[in-house]
Amino acid sequence: MKHLRVLVLTLTAIFATSALAASAAQAAAPEFKPNGGKFPVAFTSTGGEATLSVPIFFTVQCKKAKDAGEITGAKTVGGLTITFEECTAEKESKKCAVNSVNEPKGSGLVKTTILNGELGTVEKSQATSEVGLLVEAEAEGTFVHFEESECVLGAAIAGSIAAEVTPIKELKNHINLNFAQEAGKKKIKTITTTEAKKPSLNAFGVAGFLANSSEETFAGGELVEVS
Repeated sequence: MKHLRVLVLTLTAIFATSALAASAAQAAAPEFKPNGGKFPVAFTSTGGEATLSVPIFFTVQCKKAKDAGEITGAKTVGGLTITFEECTAEKESKKCAVNSVNEPKGSGLVKTTILNGELGTVEKSQATSEVGLLVEAEAEGTFVHFEESECVLGAAIAGSIAAEVTPIKELKNHINLNFAQEAGKKKIKTITTTEAKKPSLNAFGVAGFLANSSEETFAGGELVEVS
């Protein structure tokens, strides 16, 4: 009987500890907190160089990038589009301007589909802030669709990507998004939103990546904290 009582007390302690840990993890889930307390909060950015790559098949280098979207809720981003400019690729020592479908041929303009985002937590080894933004296509899963050219196969790149979010726990008029890659692979391998997810861009069954960083400035001087 004594052993049974000890077992019951031990199991009760384990369940209580697990519940507290789960509760703490949920409480620690990052959120957007506008100073004015209202959503949506519009943002735009003008960034520098970017790389879109599907190893083996092609690598596209772009000299400029810009985007526009909205923080739509405490954990969500919507209506996001990213436009890459002066984009080129090389094939057999030949360099060509490339473009996405619906953009002028040879214009060097590559534009994503409409994207949505969700805040999540990331392991410190993959993002020092431990906060990330999971970004994926609003519909049909296509992130960007390249028009075929001499240097690039016509391809729809599908899937999702994740960026590290900084700064954290500071009221600012901007946030930084860093879509980092390491040794030709995405740096953030797992991000936890409502569940653990593994962001991945792919085409032709091959994993790809986006390397780019940007500073997202909030419209009207709005201040937002991520915490």
